[in-house]
Amino acid sequence: MINNFKELMFKGTILALVMLFFIPCRSQPKSPQPGWPQITKETKPWTRWWWMGNSVNPSDLKAAMEAYSNAGLGGLEITPIYGVHGYENNFIKFLSSEWLDNFKYTLHEGKRLDLGIDLSMA
Repeated sequence: MINNFKELMFKGTILALVMLFFIPCRSQPKSPQPGWPQITKETKPWTRWWWMGNSVNPSDLKAAMEAYSNAGLGGLEITPIYGVHGYENNFIKFLSSEWLDNFKYTLHEGKRLDLGIDLSMA
């Protein structure tokens, strides 16, 4: 009798497991699930981009921005900051016409690459 009881318990456990794993749960009403939010430059990660001594030029800006875009970034926060000692000849004065031209170029490339551009004044 004990063997029959053990066999009955074993078969009952197997049946319960089969029902648990293979019969869909109906306790929650079916409703349309919202999809994953659209991926935009605002939902991707951004990074701070230090312009050391504002030593930038269009060809380097383009290469860096394409690399950032290909890495999956959504935007760049430009931070004009002091330069590196020994490279003073490459410094561009903040808000000079050359600096503004490079910044405008960066905005144009950002639009082309769908990268957000922000300017930090800290």
